[in-house]
Amino acid sequence: MDFTAERREELRQLIVAKGLRRGMPVQLVGGTTSPFYFDLRSIVMHGPSMPLVGAAYQSLLEDPRFSPTFQVGGPATGAIAPATLLAFHRTTALDFPTNAFYTRTEAKAHGLQNTLEGFTSGQPVVLIEDVTTSGNSLLKSAAVVRTQRVSILGALSLIDRGAGAKEALARAGIPLQSVFTLDDFTDHLPS
Repeated sequence: MDFTAERREELRQLIVAKGLRRGMPVQLVGGTTSPFYFDLRSIVMHGPSMPLVGAAYQSLLEDPRFSPTFQVGGPATGAIAPATLLAFHRTTALDFPTNAFYTRTEAKAHGLQNTLEGFTSGQPVVLIEDVTTSGNSLLKSAAVVRTQRVSILGALSLIDRGAGAKEALARAGIPLQSVFTLDDFTDHLPS
């Protein structure tokens, strides 16, 4: 599936209809309060939306720095569905077998006690998340990934809220690209 301008607008409208929560203050991960919230799990985990979301993330990978071979992942839980969707899209639609992984903030006290799940040693990484605000979640994932001595090619997000994530990631040498920014939704946000 190509991610055309029409499909981008279809995804934007789907986010407005199913994923944009307004009318109640919501505390964000970084501790700030917002009068609106993007609940993108309702989009990325919605079966009919999945091909559209996979194609949306793939549309950000046209830059030559993204070689065909990389793995995609980021922080649990925000990256699990997006990473899986992009890996599935690349593997099935483009014939670029792609692995997905996720990072934990702390090792589990049981099982294998990993901070990385599904990770492939030696393969470059593209970080991913549904929504970026400050970038702290992706920076924590980057710190875990960098212990494996692999290169991080960049980071992807469906929506960048424009609250410092792009700049914070750039300072860490990780360029962030997003399908949408807050400006794409201003006509639906509280004043």
